[in-house]
Amino acid sequence: MPFYREIGRRLDALTLTPGRATAERRALIKRYVQARLDAADLLLRAARDGDAAALAAYGEARAEAVRILTTSTPANAKKK
Repeated sequence: MPFYREIGRRLDALTLTPGRATAERRALIKRYVQARLDAADLLLRAARDGDAAALAAYGEARAEAVRILTTSTPANAKKK
């Protein structure tokens, strides 16, 4: 989890122009990072408490993180 927290902090530190593709991509990556952190919290809870529901939710949360990256594109990103 420290890796994703540090990535989030570094992304926040970047000065980007709102509405530009770079700012939108940062927002997309931040959503992914937060989804991975949420998933990691669920996995931790599942391991610590033996919570089967948290383990199932972890799998769903990881899948959601992947969906964020594979189905989202910045609105003004240039298409090749």
